[in-house]
Amino acid sequence: MIYQDGSVSIDTSFARFGSKSYAVKQINTVDVRARQVRGKGWGALWLLIGVICIAQGWSKPGGGEGAGTGVIVFGAVLVGVAALLLRRPNIYEYDLMLRTSSGEAQAYTTKDAATIGRLRAAIEQAISAR
Repeated sequence: MIYQDGSVSIDTSFARFGSKSYAVKQINTVDVRARQVRGKGWGALWLLIGVICIAQGWSKPGGGEGAGTGVIVFGAVLVGVAALLLRRPNIYEYDLMLRTSSGEAQAYTTKDAATIGRLRAAIEQAISAR
């Protein structure tokens, strides 16, 4: 056994991912693809809207002293929300792709980069051991 973790096991004959099994001798290449699941796009959008609200409230003509105060406060709240959203880290999902003689298959998906790296190394070790 080269790798064992829960329902995933890899030996020199088979790579098993839950109910799916792949013969190691038929795996040609192993690839890891990263997909961004959560980014900072919404934070940038709220920041832009907040800055526009503040600028609009600041330049509000007439109406006395507090004419644009509500819009400025609303814009400031949006900028605060944007700051919180922009501080969050990006989240990635990693797909382990196996290319066999019959095509390409997504074998495993996780958000843990270390796990996907160990899986890839174990499959490469199994391929080289055959």
